[in-house]
Amino acid sequence: MENRLSYTLVGGFFIACMVAMALFVWWIGRYGEDREAYRPYYLLTKELQSGIKKQTPVRFQGIPVGFVRGFDFSKEHSGWIEIELWVEQEIPIKRDSLAVIESQGLSGISYIAIKQGSEDSPLFGRDEKAILNLGETLVEKIGGRADMISQDLSVTLGRINALLEEKNLQKIASILESTDRVMLHLAQGTQKLESAMEAGALMMNATQKTLGGVDETLRIAQEELRGAGELRSAIQRRIEGGEYDLRSALVPWMVQSEELMLELHSTLKESRGVMQEWRASPYRFLFSETISPKGPGE
Repeated sequence: MENRLSYTLVGGFFIACMVAMALFVWWIGRYGEDREAYRPYYLLTKELQSGIKKQTPVRFQGIPVGFVRGFDFSKEHSGWIEIELWVEQEIPIKRDSLAVIESQGLSGISYIAIKQGSEDSPLFGRDEKAILNLGETLVEKIGGRADMISQDLSVTLGRINALLEEKNLQKIASILESTDRVMLHLAQGTQKLESAMEAGALMMNATQKTLGGVDETLRIAQEELRGAGELRSAIQRRIEGGEYDLRSALVPWMVQSEELMLELHSTLKESRGVMQEWRASPYRFLFSETISPKGPGE
């Protein structure tokens, strides 16, 4: 009987100790924090993201400044989940600050990062319920981008299908044929232009050579004129100096010229007679005996 009483007392004492320990842990969890050192901030979300639980760290500009105090359904906003954050009182969190749920490196431990707002944004009032905007997580951003990409891809595929219709294919083929013709005309025009440029180059070379010959001819002519001028000046000086007697120099030349003209006239007269005889009878002209005139006493 005494043994049973001892066991009962020991068991009751053990149970009382366990209850006391549980109450102590509960008190520490609920009232152990220094409420004066923290200020509550709230986040509203449609769905509680994985990795968010009590005591999840809260960081401001990368520095730990608080933790998640708890979460429950919002009494003010039906269908929303309200996450309560405790952040150190001295942290200046502004109205347009943004809270983002992020993961830490390879460990994958989640935490809530609060990003500073703009410089002109005011701080929350002391007795005001501070509700922060919750930004998209990396997974949500990737999902949103994937949705946008899939929508754009669907639109692009629809446009490609519309483009590949028979009517549009015929138009594309016609455009390509027109482009080929235009390119062919351009190539031919380019060849003609190159030929014209080559001909122009040859013409320019010939013109340059001709101009060079003209320059040379003009130079020679200038030299000849210069020589003729010098000769004329020399003759003029000698005539004025009495060195040349034109009459005595020209009379023999004129006599010789007159005799030459008489001989030329006689020769032309004989040639005219021979031609008349040839025209009258070529046979007689070729085969008749020519009677030489006899001299005196023959």
